[in-house]
Amino acid sequence: MQTQQAAIGGHPDLPRRRVATPAAIRLADACPPDNILLDVPVESAIQLFDLAARHIERGSGVPAERIRTELIRREQLGSTGLGQGVAIPHARIDGLGSAVALFVRALYPFAFNAPDRKPVREFIVLALPKADDRAHLELLADAARCFSDRPFRQASRDALTPDEIHRLMQRTH
Repeated sequence: MQTQQAAIGGHPDLPRRRVATPAAIRLADACPPDNILLDVPVESAIQLFDLAARHIERGSGVPAERIRTELIRREQLGSTGLGQGVAIPHARIDGLGSAVALFVRALYPFAFNAPDRKPVREFIVLALPKADDRAHLELLADAARCFSDRPFRQASRDALTPDEIHRLMQRTH
């Protein structure tokens, strides 16, 4: 399998490293269509984190309050906004058995302290097992790679169904 060089500038959780598997495969596996929520009426980071925590709790059994607390704690360390209207909020969660990704497209963009100061409308929220550093970095890099791809961003904004977004994740490398 061909090795890709992954470099995401300026993000403290994303060191330069080599990736030996296709990028979006892992993200697509962690984010099935049931975890893709389109045109959701959230208007703040707190509302987003609450929605994500409740959704992840249903599938994982980990209390929503723990998930929400860790997402807020991570965001307080520094914004997970990437710019271009996208962000990748993420946290490592004690008690989570496997990584969970949730794609959320907000009905309207809102301020998220992104480096370009633009409001954010699209999010990939990652809840990651506390013990697995490798999965944490790989999924974070996969999500960043998807969002750094202009055709992916545009297609995800135009998509009408969760299945369309999921197919995009499967195709983006």
